[in-house]
Amino acid sequence: KARFCPVPLMLIGGPAVGKTSFLRALSRHLNCARGQLHEGSYLESSDLQQLGNQMDERLAPGTHKETSATGGYNVLVRDERDPEVARWMRLRFTDCKGEEINRQRLTPELLRNLRAARGLIFFVDHRSFPDLLFDDRGASLSTGDFKDAEEVAAQYTRILQWYFDINRDALHLPVALVINKADLLLGEANLLSLNPPLLIP
Repeated sequence: KARFCPVPLMLIGGPAVGKTSFLRALSRHLNCARGQLHEGSYLESSDLQQLGNQMDERLAPGTHKETSATGGYNVLVRDERDPEVARWMRLRFTDCKGEEINRQRLTPELLRNLRAARGLIFFVDHRSFPDLLFDDRGASLSTGDFKDAEEVAAQYTRILQWYFDINRDALHLPVALVINKADLLLGEANLLSLNPPLLIP
């Protein structure tokens, strides 16, 4: 049974760094591409579609709303070449409350999610790199939760150490880093020189 359970992936970041917005952007991206990853492989998720619809209803353009509770979103990777549905990969994204991440100690819920995780996705806001901003576009944003890059790196290193402390048998942990609003850092012209299909706006 455990072999075919969803693979838990944990989204980590403080308040308003874009974890939920990333999931919403992923939902929109999948809707536009009809879920196709590459030929014969598709990503499907009614959970992400529902999240996208809820966000569209609640948010007006140019506003944001912080996630008030930890959320879980199931995703299925459908492989047209494999007739055995049970073998298709299943993922579960856990979107943790940002307030929990900023604490010095693990809450029971965060500890439970961290122990179960088989991959971590760390989120960084563009305000963590003020020296790279081209102008004062970041100055008008709320600075209450502002952290510079060194602070964020130390915090995330601490979380990684917590992971290995409570998962002593773990040999390999896939880790991803998502930098939101990268266009403010790199500029639109530089973004075009990268490979656009690999970026979710």
